[in-house]
Parts: sequence; C-alpha cells; structure tokens
Amino acid sequence: MITESPALQAREAQVIARYTDSLAALIAEESQAGEDAVEPWGAANAIMGVHRGLLEFVRHRTLAGAPAKETARAFRAERSEPSAGWNGGSATTP
Repeated sequence: MITESPALQAREAQVIARYTDSLAALIAEESQAGEDAVEPWGAANAIMGVHRGLLEFVRHRTLAGAPAKETARAFRAERSEPSAGWNGGSATTP
C-alpha cells in the first residue's frame, strides 16, 4: 500500500524525519553535546538509516509474497548481523 501511494510515502518520510530529530535531541541531551555538535545528528541518522533499511527489507519480502514466519526469521538475522546480507545493493534489499 505504501509503495503505491506517493502521499503515504511522503507521510512516512515525515514521521521518520520527526523521529530522527527527536532521537538526535535525546542523544544530544544524554551525551551533553554542545549546541552546535553534529555527532548527535549523525548518530540519530545512522540509527534511523538502519531502521529504514529494515522496514524496506520487510516490505520488500512481504510484497514478494514471503511467508510471515520466514520474513520474521530473516528479519531477526538481518537485525542481529546487518553485514550478513547488506553490502550495497544486495539481493536482500529492493
């Protein structure tokens, strides 16, 4: 559904951007980073990048018709060892 709807894709991007900003603020607060520190923003974007990648991984497998249990197993494997199948444009990502 989301892949077919530009409006839903835009909304998803807005939500993820908001979460990324919130995460960056939390990281900055917890690390007592200076007001102009770029590290909290970079860390938040890296974490949310992994999150987006996992969302796309599950979405791609679901749209391809993979059984839910198989997708859940593959998700856990990707989540625990992200380098196992992610090297640029690997076959596990769209």
